Amino acid sequence: MEFYVIQNGQLVPLHDGNPFWVIGTDGTGMAPTERMREQGPRQHGESDRGFRLKARTFSVVFKALCEDEADVVNQRQYLLDLFAPSDSPLQLRWVLDNGAVRQIDCDYAGDLQLSTTDREGYAFKCAVSFNAADPTFYDPTMESVPFRQVGGGTGEPIPMRVKTTFGTSVLSQFMTINNSERAAWIAYPMITIVGPVVNCKIENTTTGLKLDFTGLSLGSGVAYEINTSYGEKTVLTAAGVNKIHELTADSDLTDFVLVKGGNAIRITGTGVTDVTRLVFKFYKRYTGI
Repeated sequence: MEFYVIQNGQLVPLHDGNPFWVIGTDGTGMAPTERMREQGPRQHGESDRGFRLKARTFSVVFKALCEDEADVVNQRQYLLDLFAPSDSPLQLRWVLDNGAVRQIDCDYAGDLQLSTTDREGYAFKCAVSFNAADPTFYDPTMESVPFRQVGGGTGEPIPMRVKTTFGTSVLSQFMTINNSERAAWIAYPMITIVGPVVNCKIENTTTGLKLDFTGLSLGSGVAYEINTSYGEKTVLTAAGVNKIHELTADSDLTDFVLVKGGNAIRITGTGVTDVTRLVFKFYKRYTGI
């Protein structure tokens, strides 16, 4: 297993014995959950209303083998600098023994006390605790799924099952986006629409939810970016103007996600040309490693 801290966009290895090794982790398995329950005034027991994931606290234990006393001091200071509390999230990355890459965004939570009782000559051990507001891990390679169709053309090759209806200027595509790997979790796509397109509608027929721009004529080259991430939920132009009000009242940006398993996505619209395009981008997420 390989373990990295991402600092200033660079991978900092802490697993290769130069001078650090990861000798243990705790709390990186299943994300913690809580059940949501209600109880009526005369009810025996409770009614279960589902569950949600809670923030994750986990720890990583390191061992360092230094060259001399000065190196011990230097490596202690190196760890204190690397994990210093910050308003910017720490990004930790694992490359697992099966080749899978998993990353998590987190913050320093404690335990980096560097007690001298944990020293053995020029070697020392230390644990570092982290807190992740989003408890899921993700593959840092972003998935990109393009939908594209122009009148009279054959569309853009997509390595997935695609059913396409062609027309003079009609966009009508149906494909399944696969999110069914082991330990997979909900993914929150960024969706980019580039006009021209009239009455664009994006439906996840697996969940029954849609993003519907019926009544909108998006001009040639004009781009809307839809962010479905929790706490964001925006529809922005390239200039940063929010156009969420242009969704129909029966659209559901709040809950529109890619669920675990296959997601059957239908895209429709009219008035398209060879400039028109629509792209789903997302990180695959996992309940643990």
